[in-house]
Amino acid sequence: MPRYPFRPDQRVRQPAEYEAVFARKHSAGDGVLLIFVDLRTTGPSRLGTSVGKRLGNSVIRHRWKRLLREAFRLAQHELPLALDIVVVPRATVIPTLTQISQSLRKLINKAHRKARAARPADPPPPAGGQTPPPP
Repeated sequence: MPRYPFRPDQRVRQPAEYEAVFARKHSAGDGVLLIFVDLRTTGPSRLGTSVGKRLGNSVIRHRWKRLLREAFRLAQHELPLALDIVVVPRATVIPTLTQISQSLRKLINKAHRKARAARPADPPPPAGGQTPPPP
């Protein structure tokens, strides 16, 4: 059975990174989860979780986070590359790992399609045939 690690470089960590994902407003949701995505240029897809206090005490909130990380870890090989993903749980009752995994896969693909459709086309090259310096 293949191993699918969840490495530190696969996590959205900084508040500015969360704000950037929320600002793009590429989202999809159902009764279980609400997902926001932002396209990245390279690298693996990264997961961030935002579990509010309205869902319950710290034990329940941490259970949500563990289940979300595990669902992402198991599904990462089926998901698009180079995405920042922030997951917000909606259900007040904690669903099973299978339900979370199905919802996560479906919603990430849906939000990814929205993000790709909203992305502007590549800008035309500058006049004069010169290429701009790399950023």
